[in-house]
Amino acid sequence: MSWQRSRTSSASYMTSLSSFTQPSVAALRSRMRFLSASAKM
Repeated sequence: MSWQRSRTSSASYMTSLSSFTQPSVAALRSRMRFLSASAKM
């Protein structure tokens, strides 16, 4: 579970970085992260 958490944090970091260059990709990644988070619940 710890590796998943670290992976999520790194994904959010990459999303914030890509948001500067490609907003559409950042929005898509954030949506996927939200779906995966809801699936965990």
